[in-house]
Amino acid sequence: MATLGDFFDQPRVADGASDLFRDVFGTENLPVRLVIGVASLPLGLPVELEVIFEVKG
Repeated sequence: MATLGDFFDQPRVADGASDLFRDVFGTENLPVRLVIGVASLPLGLPVELEVIFEVKG
């Protein structure tokens, strides 16, 4: 997450992604999450999510 040096609420911002995953996939298999604040991200993006899904068939 691209943030300034004096911003420490990255987990609260990331709660939006967790809420989306909960709403879409339910509460049974909530993901593990790691949030890191950095000075900048590629292409000027404010947030980068790395997600791995398993599709069962």
